[in-house]
Amino acid sequence: MSDEILIINEKNLVGKHKAENEPYEYVKYEITPRDKFSQCYIAIYEIPPLKFNYPYHYHIANKKHSLL
Repeated sequence: MSDEILIINEKNLVGKHKAENEPYEYVKYEITPRDKFSQCYIAIYEIPPLKFNYPYHYHIANKKHSLL
């Protein structure tokens, strides 16, 4: 875990576009890189209208929170 405080400007984030299967498509902006922040991972997903980011799934160890 890192003790640093991140100050991120959303305009400086580089999105990763994924559209592997219909109807799943999104652009993901990583706030906390996984290689530096393993306990708390934060990402913003931009999902186009009538699309989804992931099919139904679940996590055993980690919790996922969504803010709409």
